[in-house]
Amino acid sequence: DEEGDIYMFDVVKGKVDQKVHFGKDGDYEGVEFIDGDMYVLRSSGKLYEVQAFSADSQITVKHRTLLAKANNPEGLAYDHIHHRLLVASKGRLNDEKSIKNLNTIYAFDLETKKLLPEPVFSFSVDDIYAFLGKSDLQQVNDRATNFLLPGSIGILGFHPSGIAVHP
Repeated sequence: DEEGDIYMFDVVKGKVDQKVHFGKDGDYEGVEFIDGDMYVLRSSGKLYEVQAFSADSQITVKHRTLLAKANNPEGLAYDHIHHRLLVASKGRLNDEKSIKNLNTIYAFDLETKKLLPEPVFSFSVDDIYAFLGKSDLQQVNDRATNFLLPGSIGILGFHPSGIAVHP
């Protein structure tokens, strides 16, 4: 995740069969393949669109989003129902105080190529604790209980490094 290259791995042959260079070295946080194009999220908040990924040559378009390194964008997922990318972030835009205890999910509209300024989801460790308390998972285990103490970010805090859409 430190190079501006995307590798395609052939699971049948058991080897890399394609390498596509799209940008300079950096800290990349997620990759999604959508309708022939590849999207790559950088920790600075920039989103790279590698058009016609499987073609002999590609065009890379860099999209600047409202997110910055301080927002700590960490994961990328395709929401096929709404035809958008979801970007996980460890804080709200322009809200430095909440970054350590609030996790947000922003949407990047694939039609307008813009990040929507309001998160589509926000949650804290307290929200997770409340969910666990209301679910059948009354006792996950002692470690998880200590981790998810109400009113705090727990012993280790909660720092997601990825995101996915189910199914």
